[in-house]
Amino acid sequence: MSTDLERSISEIKICDTHEHLWHEDKWREQPPDVIHELFDNYVKADFVCAGADDASLKRLFDTSNADIPSRFEPVKEVWANIQFTGYGEASKIIAKKFFDIDEIDSAGLARAQEALPESWPGGDRLNVLRDTAGLHHVQVDDFVMPCERDDSGPDFFLYDISWVRLCCGNFKPHLLHTVSGVEVTGLDSLREAMARIFEKYAADAVAVKAQHAYSRTLLWEERADDDAARILERHINKEELTVEERNCLGDWCWSRGVELAIEHDLPFKIHTGYYAGNDRMPVDFIKPGNLCALLAKYPQARFVLMHISYPYWEELIALTKHYGNVWADLCWAWSINPYASGEFLKSAIHCAPVNKVFAFGGDTMRPRAAAAYAMQARNGIARALQEEVASGRLKESEAIGVADAVLQGNQFACFPRVVR
Repeated sequence: MSTDLERSISEIKICDTHEHLWHEDKWREQPPDVIHELFDNYVKADFVCAGADDASLKRLFDTSNADIPSRFEPVKEVWANIQFTGYGEASKIIAKKFFDIDEIDSAGLARAQEALPESWPGGDRLNVLRDTAGLHHVQVDDFVMPCERDDSGPDFFLYDISWVRLCCGNFKPHLLHTVSGVEVTGLDSLREAMARIFEKYAADAVAVKAQHAYSRTLLWEERADDDAARILERHINKEELTVEERNCLGDWCWSRGVELAIEHDLPFKIHTGYYAGNDRMPVDFIKPGNLCALLAKYPQARFVLMHISYPYWEELIALTKHYGNVWADLCWAWSINPYASGEFLKSAIHCAPVNKVFAFGGDTMRPRAAAAYAMQARNGIARALQEEVASGRLKESEAIGVADAVLQGNQFACFPRVVR
């Protein structure tokens, strides 16, 4: 029998703070394929880590092969070893919820494939996310700066201004010219181009986003204009920059992005912690503590530190408790490590202000994967808060209030474009 807490969590319209969803036309170009729906998401990394070879994975995702069992059988044993991970759990949710598959095997996959339409119908991704997953809206990083109206759901699909290339110091001046209308010839025109981008897109944007931790350290330093100008000149001339030079130019651009985010009242999202993929994760790059100088420099900013900085989640809780301009985001975290995410939530609400936590973002391109990650998060949140009630740390009414805050209330307060 479900509790009042579980029922409440199941009914909350979740504010989804992070996705990479394809646009409507791109989504409808994807051939309906049950294997891609189940496995063309983060679980691919678990397949690789567990020992699936390149040939088997290539065969698994080959949509030109209509023989579903022949695609799945080579990785069947690998799947058995990863089915209990957070990623594997999400694949099982997709299988059951959307394809009526109780146990993922060749026969079940083949039956599901036979029932699929020839193409995804119009509005499919909106229906899956809004109606099935119960999301209030999604915040999408589509890796570009322009934030333009999405006619398939203009109040549902909201977009981030991407600042990642600028933070990395490896942006292409001609592309900045295309987006901003300003030709970048030096530091003054670079500053003008950045300002123009915000003038054009900030009113329609939900936030600014950078995932430069995949390419450089999150350690930020304040940089002098003269140093940035000298390096920018070399960059415009297509000279090879050293790592330190790129970091210097990136730090300067990062600072300007934060200042513009403050001016236009937009949160600044930063990827911290775990990498997608396999076999490349320099852990000294990804610690949230690397950001302390930036956090102290810009107290007026709203920094959203993503993915609970896994595995440095206790460090993130400390930053969230100490800095008034930090919000902790569990986007992607429930599928990376459901147990760590539950512990993070319980620890965060007893250490940091409860209004400083966002509970969900799927961080995926496929709507059914995002929906499954949302269901996984609801389950994890209910489990964690039920434990708090059972231990006597929270009354059930208090736990319901916490769930409402972390799933939607805090997002309404932090993101100006998001309205109830």
